[in-house]
Amino acid sequence: MNIAKATGFKDTLLYRHSTPFSVMLTERYFQGLDLEFDDKSKKVATGFLTKFGLPKFILEIEIKESDKIFSGDNIPINKDMYEIID
Repeated sequence: MNIAKATGFKDTLLYRHSTPFSVMLTERYFQGLDLEFDDKSKKVATGFLTKFGLPKFILEIEIKESDKIFSGDNIPINKDMYEIID
């Protein structure tokens, strides 16, 4: 909002001042930053709470340090709403 007020832009010209999605994905989201981990957000994201609408797709990404063993602590996904695509 501050950029919009400072520049006066209210359309796609704001993209010039934003962080590219690829940077947000790899440098922020994959490190668990800027994500919501409360129960309501997790239920919406995994298809168990439908009153707010559901995502069309869920992409599950497993990230671990190279010398660590993957713990397998997966968040359950509503299999009635989504199917696995290999």
